[in-house]
Amino acid sequence: MASTIFVDKVDPQSGTALEIGSSGDTMTVPSGATLAIASGATITNSGTATGFGETNTPAFMVKKNDSQTVSDATWTTLTFETEVFDTDNTFASNKFTPGVTGKYLLCVFVYAYADGGSLEGTGIGLKFLKNGSTEGYTYSPSTTSNQTGVLFSRVVESDTDDYFEAQVNINVASGTPTANDQAFFYGYKLIT
Repeated sequence: MASTIFVDKVDPQSGTALEIGSSGDTMTVPSGATLAIASGATITNSGTATGFGETNTPAFMVKKNDSQTVSDATWTTLTFETEVFDTDNTFASNKFTPGVTGKYLLCVFVYAYADGGSLEGTGIGLKFLKNGSTEGYTYSPSTTSNQTGVLFSRVVESDTDDYFEAQVNINVASGTPTANDQAFFYGYKLIT
């Protein structure tokens, strides 16, 4: 038979530690109750803690295996041949479809070059598409070399049916615009 003790404060004896329950017991804080930890207090976990914080899934990371030739100064969807990981099978056909409402961090990196020539002006642009529309973009600093790398990240919001793609725009003065095989794209849920 369960019993209830009503008190305002429980203190251990001086110089001892307060122990609640025994090995194998489960301590439950009911729904709607608040467990407040005073500033400066320390919680030590010697077992398994569940239900604390967010789970950062779905999450994925993909990368290229081969260089990708693109049209000059034209936004082109990046293709990725290898999944490094994909926790919930949410990446397919070069699209990330989280399937879970929340805020996500997306990041894409491209190392691009003008094969047999040189880049022009801004060089490389990167952007994310959400359901086929621009969600954000960046351009590399002005360059006169034939190669440069660009990293772009952005926090995006997703509903259950949204999808995201990464695109590149390589502007060359001469030569063939190419995204080399070092490109990668990853994302994961931050919060619901």
